[in-house]
Amino acid sequence: MKKILFTIIILLININLFAYDSHWDTKDTILQTVFGLTLITDAITTRYFVKRPYYYNGSLHKNPPSDKSVNYAEARESNKILGSHPSTKKLIIYNASVFTGDTILMIITPKSIRNYLQVSGISINAYCTYHNIMGGAKISF
Repeated sequence: MKKILFTIIILLININLFAYDSHWDTKDTILQTVFGLTLITDAITTRYFVKRPYYYNGSLHKNPPSDKSVNYAEARESNKILGSHPSTKKLIIYNASVFTGDTILMIITPKSIRNYLQVSGISINAYCTYHNIMGGAKISF
């Protein structure tokens, strides 16, 4: 829980440090904060699968079943950058990098298209979170 709170604080500080230009307004800060929160939610649900890579009998388990007659499947990450079985550390580094890079990109993007890009990023993160939850992930700290 402390790591998640620390991450949220760093993300919010990150927005305010970079958003010094006059063309960055409150709406941009709100959208970028929502982007960060949806990214964290996606990371939390992805971490659920990282810690429980085997799915069988309608629930997730840390180890594959010993009985080979049981139908089970591995939970795999679809993000090619993270790989099919990322570590928690890799997941945290990736998401922090994505947020920092996205924030910098949004600051240098013209105002006319920035909000569209921010809403697109929020939508992608929300879809990934929805996909994880429909796959059995739970939001746990």
